[in-house]
Parts: sequence; C-alpha cells; structure tokens
Amino acid sequence: MINNYVKHGVLKPPINKKYNRNHMASLFVIFILKQVYSISDIKKLISLGIHTSPIELAYDRFCSELEKAIRIVFAEKHYIKSNKLTQEQYILRNVVQSFANKLYVQKIFLQK
Repeated sequence: MINNYVKHGVLKPPINKKYNRNHMASLFVIFILKQVYSISDIKKLISLGIHTSPIELAYDRFCSELEKAIRIVFAEKHYIKSNKLTQEQYILRNVVQSFANKLYVQKIFLQK
C-alpha cells in the first residue's frame, strides 16, 4: 500500500528504508483519507494542507478537526456555523466530516 502512495507522489520515499515523523504523520492522514477518497484526491488534499502551513501545523489541524468531527457526528450534533473560516479550513472540516460520517454509518448501522 505505501509504495502506491510513494509512486503517485503523495508520500516522499523513506530515507534508507526508514520513515521519519513527517512520513508517519502523512501515513496517518492517508490511512484516514483512503477510507473516503482516491489516491489522486488524497494527493490534492495533502498538498493543500502542506502549502498553506508547515507540515507539523497542518497535521495538528487535521487531528484537531478529525477529533471534533467524530465527537460531533457521534453525539448527533451539528457544527456551529462560522463565517470566519478560510476556504482551506472549510475544506478540511468537510474532509474530516466525510470520514466521521462514514465511520458513524459503519459503526451504528452496518455492523448491527
């Protein structure tokens, strides 16, 4: 699986067959996004996050939004509307919400 993401330029190749922190962060994001999006979509989404902020900050934002989305979906609540979000932040929110919605349907309905 990992080789496919390296071949498509989503993930940088390991250095001396070893993965660093940035690789691990990217792999976590890929693992989540591959549940909903294609490889080419994942490449675009990761590029958007990395081009708008340093990888550490982009990863922290992703994790924070993911946790929030899962809490909101499983509590059967909705996001509070905010006009202060940038387009990138709004896209991130919707990306993680799509995963959270899929996770909810699998856990609550499909595994009954």
